[in-house]
Amino acid sequence: MLVDEQEMSQIAADGAEQEGEPGDAATPRSARWIKRERARQRAAAQAEALPPLRPETMGAVDLDLHGAAFGGRMVGRLEGRVVFVAGGQPGERVRVRLTAARKSYAEATALAVLQPGERADPPCPYFGENGTRRGAVPLLTESKGAAQYDGVCGGCQYQHIRYDAQLQHKQRIVADLLRRVGRLSEPEVGLTLASPAPWAYRTKARWTVDPQGHVAYRRAGGREAVAVEACYIVAPPLAAALHRLAQDDLAAALRGRVAEITARCLPDADDPTVQRVVLVLHPQPGLPDEDAPAGSGVDEGEPVEPVVLTPQEALIQPVALDEPHPLADLAAVLGEACGLWGVAAAPDRVGGRATTMWGQGALRTRFAGILYHLSPLTFFQVNPSAAELLLSQIRAGLGDLSGQTLLDVYSGAGAFALPLSSAAAEVLAIEADPQAVEDARASAELNGIRNVTLMPGAAAARLREITKGMADAAVLDPPRSGCGLDVLDELGRLALRRVVYVSCDPATLARDLGLLEARGYQTLSVYPVDLFPQTASIEVVATLGRRDTLTPTTPTDADQA
Repeated sequence: MLVDEQEMSQIAADGAEQEGEPGDAATPRSARWIKRERARQRAAAQAEALPPLRPETMGAVDLDLHGAAFGGRMVGRLEGRVVFVAGGQPGERVRVRLTAARKSYAEATALAVLQPGERADPPCPYFGENGTRRGAVPLLTESKGAAQYDGVCGGCQYQHIRYDAQLQHKQRIVADLLRRVGRLSEPEVGLTLASPAPWAYRTKARWTVDPQGHVAYRRAGGREAVAVEACYIVAPPLAAALHRLAQDDLAAALRGRVAEITARCLPDADDPTVQRVVLVLHPQPGLPDEDAPAGSGVDEGEPVEPVVLTPQEALIQPVALDEPHPLADLAAVLGEACGLWGVAAAPDRVGGRATTMWGQGALRTRFAGILYHLSPLTFFQVNPSAAELLLSQIRAGLGDLSGQTLLDVYSGAGAFALPLSSAAAEVLAIEADPQAVEDARASAELNGIRNVTLMPGAAAARLREITKGMADAAVLDPPRSGCGLDVLDELGRLALRRVVYVSCDPATLARDLGLLEARGYQTLSVYPVDLFPQTASIEVVATLGRRDTLTPTTPTDADQA
């Protein structure tokens, strides 16, 4: 995730306004808001007083890096400004080139490391520490060699940082965001829980297809495609599929027909040593002329009404007509390369269904002792071994659920609702994606789970149907944008004993924790869980309790775990 200009301004000013109404003048929240606005105004005045920086007239500059920002860049200071640096790591002194300057901050690219820290050797040939040149930023004393500017993959940001240091940086980033964005006075953030597998862990990947038909990732800091033949963070079956897809024979078949490929692999439900791989082909908006079906069944000379097909229909048309398909060889060769389970065509609209072209579309796998039925595009955790740690933190945060009703808001395919159902009297699972709801229902039936009630629809609307006292605790796992104010208002109204908030964006988590605290909750514990090693992405589990039910020393089970 890239840090946008607004986020960088907030870091530079050491203050960020939370979303939502400021509230009444008599409330503590209003006092915090006023204090924050005054701090912002002071920072703006200080920025106005700083002399202008003109990167185009400045040569290389030496900086000490003292921290890491959310999104992958490092932080230094120059002439009173925060400088966000692509490359390096905290504790190093680097030589940089300024690339942009604003009133309160600047951006830079690391050119050389003057005083190195303890570094790791990036194994991936497509990784570029500074986002512009492949490989690690060279030491000043090293021969730089020929720079490779063929394009840097944007998937990883931390391959040059030792894994134990990655965990420390992520912990500090979360603590900083809680302080700045959430305005939590003394955020205590636990040690980041390490992924059991720092490499080859991802069970899902999405590859773009470049104009030549080669599979690719997006360029660091941009949208351009960077063709790749290997990836070191995907699971071995996906790595094998990627390598085979990168060969020229399949590139010719993909060219002009497929825009992107979603690849997923999961252990088979009956034999965990067997990995099942499913590919979903996202069709190009327009297919080549030879792929368009011809009109038939009319007398010669009569006008033919054109047949208008959606991109998905055009992609699967030869299969439906039992005709030779340009992509038929893909299924055969990938079956040999990676044990391909099935190939499907992606829907034309959000919320649509993938259509199986060859083999099997759905997967059955086990997670946390539960048998799951998953459609090709249904969201599920992409690092299963680390997700087990995530679930353990959720259990600890919720505490004893005996005889209680649990809300699972943004429940997806039931990754949390189904394993937690054995501990609670009832689980109410709210989810807006119809396909995920169907998969959760199928999985519940497979496991004979009867105490999970699925509630399809928007989170806020379904929460309004729940009266105070109907539920005791909640798990939240919202999208990256976080919970809406209407959802947070409903959680405040319900006055739940415990709320466990799972987030893939610590900035929006920090904002929402501040808003929940303004609605009667208190943050009890925060733990990062490293679901995405080698990248700047951070998963976080935060536990909140209702302030009026807590004693000054109330611990959480997560603190004692």
